Amino acid sequence: WGFTATPRNWFFGLIYGPSGVGKSVNALRALPNAYFVGPMNGIAALATSKCGYMPKYVDDSIAFIEDVIALLTNGKFPKDADALVVDDLSVLAERSFRRAEPAQRKGTNNNYAPFVFIANLLYNLRDVARYCGIPVVMGAHIQPPWMDEGVRLKGGPWLPGRIAPIHFPPVTDFCYKAD
Repeated sequence: WGFTATPRNWFFGLIYGPSGVGKSVNALRALPNAYFVGPMNGIAALATSKCGYMPKYVDDSIAFIEDVIALLTNGKFPKDADALVVDDLSVLAERSFRRAEPAQRKGTNNNYAPFVFIANLLYNLRDVARYCGIPVVMGAHIQPPWMDEGVRLKGGPWLPGRIAPIHFPPVTDFCYKAD
């Protein structure tokens, strides 16, 4: 991507595409001093095999979007990490959605409550990152075109629910499709 993250070029971006097209490897090469959040052994294996180095910060203990928000707000984000890379936003969002869905539906006739919850959680992640001044790049899976109550939607990053896939990408600073 050709630049180093500084407070002057803060960004909150999303790159989505099928597995194996280089989303994670590009993040490793562009942001070698970032704090990487990803699946168990995913980033570590790619860093050593494809990039020839191991990032200083690789955290595979993050399981939910709430954990990413906590990382940014609990004062433990390292000062020398110049960005945050969320290797698989689709997986973290799905886990957060599944965990919250029963509670969001309980006692309400609003079938959209879990969808609103996950969208708000993603908006909160963006707001917290912006407030903290931490540049963020997220990788996500791809969602093909789909129908929602008779309306054809063109696809994009795979996020759970009926609201986040439509309304979250436009609030990012960039949303690129990798293929």
